[in-house]
Amino acid sequence: MKFIADSMLGGLARYLRMLGFSTEYSNSIDDKELIKFLDEDEKTILLTKDRILKRENKKYGDRIILISSDDKKEQTAEVLSKLNIKDKISPFSRCLDCNSKLVKIKNKESVRNLIPEETYKYFDEFYKCPKCNKIFWFSTHTQRMDIIIQKILKKVEDISL
Repeated sequence: MKFIADSMLGGLARYLRMLGFSTEYSNSIDDKELIKFLDEDEKTILLTKDRILKRENKKYGDRIILISSDDKKEQTAEVLSKLNIKDKISPFSRCLDCNSKLVKIKNKESVRNLIPEETYKYFDEFYKCPKCNKIFWFSTHTQRMDIIIQKILKKVEDISL
């Protein structure tokens, strides 16, 4: 399952990536290009706040999901709930910026010159984005994101009740 988010849903795109879902996003993509994604891959689901886009493309049915909330946590919970995919999350497995799957670094020494010395000293597990070459590790920023994930999952439970 892959997602493409329209220009109004950049925050949702980042949250879905944080949860491990492949989510394409550009704030400059037009409606025709969005629909091309649906034509090219039948597993792609379009996320939009554009009621007209949804109405004019009825042939795609449930592959176009109209997002109602303006809050990105609630939007994420909407998607997880509507598609019943809460159990398919894989947090911190994708690059938040470019959407690529992260690769675990096997040799800590290979990232020594790419990260702060203190980070190298205190952490042993690192991941790299093969596309944009960013290095990731679990620290306070991932702890904060984990709190967000728990809030989203709680919202999914509340929606399901």
